[in-house]
Amino acid sequence: MSRAAVDNNERLKVRLRRAVKAALVREAAVKNTDLTDLVLQPGLREARAVGRQGRQGRQGQPVRRDKPACCRG
Repeated sequence: MSRAAVDNNERLKVRLRRAVKAALVREAAVKNTDLTDLVLQPGLREARAVGRQGRQGRQGQPVRRDKPACCRG
């Protein structure tokens, strides 16, 4: 069951398969960054793009939401 968003918490709970987490940790090491930044930067870019679309009056058009490569079936 999902929970309501909480604004006063800096944590984000994510459940990953071991292989996915291991791949993310390796990629973070290669890019010389931490896991948090590796995961959050693409999400922030997408959130900003969606926000720009909304401000440009494109709410009537569907937003493309492809699954990331790690989550495709």
